[in-house]
Amino acid sequence: MENSLSVMSEEYGTLADKKDYKLIDGKFSVEEAKDVLSALFRNKIKFHQQQRLSIYEREGRDTTATKKRIAELKEEREKVREMLKAIEGEDVTIEINGRVEVKVLK
Repeated sequence: MENSLSVMSEEYGTLADKKDYKLIDGKFSVEEAKDVLSALFRNKIKFHQQQRLSIYEREGRDTTATKKRIAELKEEREKVREMLKAIEGEDVTIEINGRVEVKVLK
């Protein structure tokens, strides 16, 4: 029976290779852009909050790095909100392109 890494290696190339995936690729109204980006930030912040709580409760480890990442995400979310608020009501289209790079490390 093959292990998952060897199967992955055959399907996607060597383990050191990286793979890019389209996460967001489209044109949106200001309201749609708000919805898409808010959902993205909300889910990422929620993930880190749950991770932080889990690490603290189960292992009692320091969660400073996770707390810092949550603060960074909240700050970036606010910048996006301010930018979109500044153009609210204007006849514009927002193009959002977001890619995720996944790399398997050995």
